[in-house]
Amino acid sequence: MNHNKKTFGGCAWVAIDLLRVVRMTSILFCGLFLTILMPAESPDNKVEDLHPLQWEYRIILLFPEAGSVESLVGELVMHEAEIEERDIAWFLFSTDGVKTNYPKPLAESFSVDISRRYDPRAGGTSILLIGKDGGIKGRYASLDFTAVFARIDSMPMRQAEMRRR
Repeated sequence: MNHNKKTFGGCAWVAIDLLRVVRMTSILFCGLFLTILMPAESPDNKVEDLHPLQWEYRIILLFPEAGSVESLVGELVMHEAEIEERDIAWFLFSTDGVKTNYPKPLAESFSVDISRRYDPRAGGTSILLIGKDGGIKGRYASLDFTAVFARIDSMPMRQAEMRRR
């Protein structure tokens, strides 16, 4: 009789130990999963690509031809209220670097990586509109805010945002 209690008690301890191992394994896998999904920021918190902006911002990437940078910046500033209302982060790539309204610092590799990934057209201005889901929603040869804002305002996510506001 005493032997059965000891065996049963031993099994109970094994079961408890097994549960601890399962819990620890789950915690480790969750930690690993979260590490993989962490935003692409360098150790000094500089943004390396567009992943940290996904689901928070719509993105306009501007690859202007030489000589049109200042006029594009002027247009962006002129439409600042509409840009902010639509949660747009813009990035203007030029020989002088990247100009942006995004508040966080950019990594040195940001410009090269984005240019390589989104392959701007050679020989002219190229503008890309990227949705909050990360998909390319439009390509434009010039910055036409009427067309860009119309495209954004037709998106289901934007429609829902407008109903909530």
